[in-house]
Amino acid sequence: ATGIPVGASITIAGTDSKTYQDAQHKIANKRMKRMNNRGGMKFNLTSEEVEFESIELLARCTLGWDNIDWEGSPLKFSLENAKMIYTELLWLREQCVSAMEDRSNFLAE
Repeated sequence: ATGIPVGASITIAGTDSKTYQDAQHKIANKRMKRMNNRGGMKFNLTSEEVEFESIELLARCTLGWDNIDWEGSPLKFSLENAKMIYTELLWLREQCVSAMEDRSNFLAE
């Protein structure tokens, strides 16, 4: 909001990457399994489930980070910690999704 750099960085795989495609398949396969367990095509996704899936996709496309602190201590990079910060920090999630979807971020200058 202020435009002042925070000194942290997050490395994200883009939407054209194998990482992204693999994550999408994993999430879709989980959804299909839930559909089968809930009676097939009658299955309806809740808003919370859609949000969880988008957080999981972003977390699986997060390749690492530097200088991320949580509650005053350095936060170790992991899938679970990525899910946690994207759940807790909507502004960060939005910035990372925007960066992930912008193909120009993944082209050589």
